[in-house]
Amino acid sequence: MQLILHPGHSKCGSTTIQDFLYVNRHRFLSRKVWIPDHNFNFPNDPNFNSELSQTPRDYFAKIHDGSEPFEKLIEKLNTMNSLAKVHGCNRVIISAENLVNYLKQPIGRRIHEAFRTHFDGVKVVYYIRKQDSFLLSAWQQWGHKEGLSFPEYVNQSLKHGNPNYHVAVSLFKEIYGKDNLKVFPLERSFLKENNLISDFCDKASINIHGLDTNIIDRNQGLSPLLCENLSNINNIYSSIHDSSIKSLLEKISPESTLLYKKDSSFLTNSIKRKIINRYIDKNREIQSEFFPEIPLEEAFGTYEDSDPAINKVSKRLENLEYICDIQMEIIINLLKKVL
Repeated sequence: MQLILHPGHSKCGSTTIQDFLYVNRHRFLSRKVWIPDHNFNFPNDPNFNSELSQTPRDYFAKIHDGSEPFEKLIEKLNTMNSLAKVHGCNRVIISAENLVNYLKQPIGRRIHEAFRTHFDGVKVVYYIRKQDSFLLSAWQQWGHKEGLSFPEYVNQSLKHGNPNYHVAVSLFKEIYGKDNLKVFPLERSFLKENNLISDFCDKASINIHGLDTNIIDRNQGLSPLLCENLSNINNIYSSIHDSSIKSLLEKISPESTLLYKKDSSFLTNSIKRKIINRYIDKNREIQSEFFPEIPLEEAFGTYEDSDPAINKVSKRLENLEYICDIQMEIIINLLKKVL
C-alpha cells in the first residue's frame, strides 16, 4: 500500500489541493484510494466521517501539542492497515500543512517515521513559494491581526527563520529518500498546464481523468493596503485566527473587488532584498537538487537595488486614495441596508 503525502507548506496552495481531494473523495474511494477524515479515521472504520475528510490537520495539531498521545496515532495506522487488507485499499492520500511543523523536535520526526514504517512506499509532494510573497500572504492572514506592520512582521519572521523550506526538505529526504520526494516552486508558469491541480496529480501519479478539477479559490486574502489600515486599529481581532472582520466586510460588500485589490509595490525592493538574501544559500541548494531547469531568480524572486523616493511618494498617495475608495464603498453599502 502506497502513501501519497502532501505535507503543506501553508500558503503554498494547500487549501486548493485539500478542496480538490474533498470534492473527489467518493471518486477516490471507488478507486480504492482512501483519504482520512479530520480525526484521522479511515473508510470502513465505524468512526469515519466522509463529510469531514478535508484534512486531518487538527488531529496532527493534537499530536504535536500532546493532547492526543502519539500511541493513538500508531493505533489508527495499525487499524488502517487491517481495514485496507480486508477492503482492498491500495493507496492513501494525506494532506496537512502542519506536517512541516515541529520538524526540529522529536514529535515532528516521529510522525513521519511512523508513516514510513506503516506503508510499503511513500511519495511526497512538497510545494514551496517565494519567501517574499509567502511572508506577505502570511501577514495578510495572520500578522496584521497582531497589530504588526508588514516590515515588523518580516523582521520577526526572519529572526525565527520562517519560512525555511530547507529544514523540511532535508528531513523528508532523510526519512523517505530523495527519489520519493518532489519539491517544486508554486509558480503558475512552471506548473503542468499552468494549473496546481494538474501539476499535483502529475507529481503524485494520480489519474486525473474523471475527477472534478474545477476548484474555486476560497482562501483569498484581503488587500495588503486594507490589512495595513486594519493593523492600526486596536482590539478588533480576538486572535490571529479570527476571521470575523473579513467575513463582515464580505457581507457588507459581497461583490467588491476593492477588498482583494493587490498592490505589486507593497513588497518594496529593500524588503525583497532582506528576505531573498536571508535564504539565498539554502534556496540555491534546493533549486540545484530538485528543479535545476528553473533559474534560481525565477523560482525564488529577485529585486532591484533601490526604491526611488519619488515612486514611494506617488504610490503612497495612490494607496491613500484606495483606502478612501473602499471606505466610501462600505459606507454606501451600509446606507443601502439601513435606509
